Amino acid sequence: ARKMSSVAQRQLDRTEQQLVYRVVDAYLNLLLAEKRLQVAEDALKTSQAILERSQARFDAGMVVASDPLGARVQHAQRQQELIQARNGVESARARLNHELGVALDTSYEPAAVLAEQAGFRSVWISDHYRPWVEALAGAVPRRACPRGA
Repeated sequence: ARKMSSVAQRQLDRTEQQLVYRVVDAYLNLLLAEKRLQVAEDALKTSQAILERSQARFDAGMVVASDPLGARVQHAQRQQELIQARNGVESARARLNHELGVALDTSYEPAAVLAEQAGFRSVWISDHYRPWVEALAGAVPRRACPRGA
């Protein structure tokens, strides 16, 4: 009976560690998606400036018509990338909410606390995972944390 209890406890510990790992992984993916969104927004601004400059040069007769057309194509591609980045953020947020067990449309601003720990993703979560969960819990509504963490 003691062996069965020990096995059950180890399975429970492993399941808990897997859950924590999935939550932290989803959290880091959300942070990454938000950074990708920021890059896409900046790229769109840059392509808008290039388009305007190219159009002004065309209007002044300094370049051929293909230059502003190419700039329009590039700008349209940046717009598409921005849409994809926004969808990526929403998808990452929904995955994190799913792992936390909250409504998928729950919205919050995650703190970038975990982003500074670059090597964390490759490390199996051990006994030191509690501070990570507490840091993550600070980024979500208190009622959203599993088991009142």
